[in-house]
Amino acid sequence: MKITYDTIIVGGGHAGLSATLTLYRQLHSVLILDGRKPRNAWPLPTHAVSGWEGRQAEELRTVSRDELERTGLVTSIELEARSVQRVDYGFEMKDEPEGRWQGRKLLIATGKKNAFPDIPGFAEN
Repeated sequence: MKITYDTIIVGGGHAGLSATLTLYRQLHSVLILDGRKPRNAWPLPTHAVSGWEGRQAEELRTVSRDELERTGLVTSIELEARSVQRVDYGFEMKDEPEGRWQGRKLLIATGKKNAFPDIPGFAEN
């Protein structure tokens, strides 16, 4: 039997994880589809995040994701969403290998991408 989640969240960065925290506290089941290509993927310390000053952003995402999954209401899958379709019960999401996921609500938390100038070495620094 296919599970219909209360909410499917596309994006497992800070915004997606924060939304998941709020939803699971209200006892909603959540599926996070995350391609794990965050904007802040550089190995630089975080700033202005209470309790995480100077720690790596990936560590924050990993710890948060693990904590949320332990609730039993959250499932996180390392896949990119490829398409979404409105259906009678809510939404049907397809991922990269053509898996299908069902949810009553859909939240897009993919953030933004940096647009670097075409200068050699700029993006790496």
